[in-house]
Amino acid sequence: MLALAEQLTSAGKLADAEEALFKVAKIEGWVGSETTNNIFASLSGADYAKIREQLAAKQAQAAPN
Repeated sequence: MLALAEQLTSAGKLADAEEALFKVAKIEGWVGSETTNNIFASLSGADYAKIREQLAAKQAQAAPN
């Protein structure tokens, strides 16, 4: 299928090549909702508050007086 996409690209049929590559990506599992991870799922409200405080302190230090 990748060879087909390459042939389509060489022939100037870019939209068709894109579609073929997207299908390959779906088959390989490179795209789709099952490939997304929520990296914030384990954080609590207290964790968010602590991060906000740390960011606010860094911004206050970096702000020119």
